[in-house]
Amino acid sequence: MESRIVPLLPYGIVNYSAGLTHLPYTAMLVGTLIGALPKVYVYTALGGSLGNLTSPEALLALALWVLLGLAGVALLWKQASVPRGGPEGHTPAQ
Repeated sequence: MESRIVPLLPYGIVNYSAGLTHLPYTAMLVGTLIGALPKVYVYTALGGSLGNLTSPEALLALALWVLLGLAGVALLWKQASVPRGGPEGHTPAQ
């Protein structure tokens, strides 16, 4: 579900990988809403403001775009900092 939050990630890759998992439909729906709506606004607002990138709409879209990018980086950084063996750092006995 988090992959929908990352800007510029092609939906095709997300859709095919979600089809290979047991991802519930509601999780896919929520992830799409959270990830797609801000991205759609950013692309539409920037496209409509190409003649005036200093307009309030364009500035808001640029700020939202930067925030989305930073959120994606923060999620990747947080995921990379979790030990592989779980939150306690222990690996399960085999």
